[in-house]
Amino acid sequence: MAVATIAATPEILLASDTAAATERVDLPEILTIVCGVVSIPLIVLLWRWNGWRPPREDGRPAPTPWRPSPLASGLTFVAFLLIAPLLVQLGFAELTDLDPILRNGLQIWTASAFGLLFALPVAVLAMRRPRPAGAPALSPFPTILPVGVLAFLVLFPLVMSTQFLGGLAHTMLTGEPPEILGHETLQLLREMPLDLGWWAIASGVVIAAPWQEEVMFRGMLQQTFRKSGIGPWLSIAITASLFTIMHVPAIPDASRMSVLPGLLLLSIGLGVLRERTGRISTCVVAHAAFNLVNLSLSFAVDPAGG
Repeated sequence: MAVATIAATPEILLASDTAAATERVDLPEILTIVCGVVSIPLIVLLWRWNGWRPPREDGRPAPTPWRPSPLASGLTFVAFLLIAPLLVQLGFAELTDLDPILRNGLQIWTASAFGLLFALPVAVLAMRRPRPAGAPALSPFPTILPVGVLAFLVLFPLVMSTQFLGGLAHTMLTGEPPEILGHETLQLLREMPLDLGWWAIASGVVIAAPWQEEVMFRGMLQQTFRKSGIGPWLSIAITASLFTIMHVPAIPDASRMSVLPGLLLLSIGLGVLRERTGRISTCVVAHAAFNLVNLSLSFAVDPAGG
């Protein structure tokens, strides 16, 4: 049931089309080429620039500025996984006459609201606890939006290139290209009229889901590991892996080899952003921008590959 709820609040990711060149070159193909070209100098710049690495003090990983205890954060994440799906299912069980599309969108927003309720006590607790000694300062509030957008601009070409390579591997192994729409929600939104249900789902994907997932994963889960004494890189890797696994049910079988590596890379990048800025809100901005752009791109692709 927990997986079903998370699948209802998915990342919007495009699978790269690795089929042979068609007679016409469309926007996704051009974008894939541009991202591949940009990724090469971008990787070099990131490798030479130490700013992307988690902060260190005296040669050791700096403590996280997260104030709640690992027990509080961990229990909140578990409650989100186990209790939130049950509450959502019970809340909508009697609404049998509700339009299925609108119901889906309302479930996304409801799940996010429950996430807020679970996180609120932890936020109150955080204000009463002292700041960890030696923790780096939070990035200034005015930088949240520009840093989040900049992080998206860095991550997007890397993720797209990773998905293309995954799609290429899928084609070589199976003889068939992956589905170009790498998420069931993309196809659903493409086929739907622009009515209230469409806007409920689309806004949930762009606004509600990024907030909910960043608070629970980059906030509660990643910081549970960090407060337990696990280093930043291992905490990021574990969180990113669980984040990716949770999205497997929402990815079509023919797209998993292309989408999941890109999703893992995106999650790692968001984890690093969380460590560098100390703020969840910066991750929400980057995550929302990624979802918004991919949602927009889904209307520029031909699902039939023609």
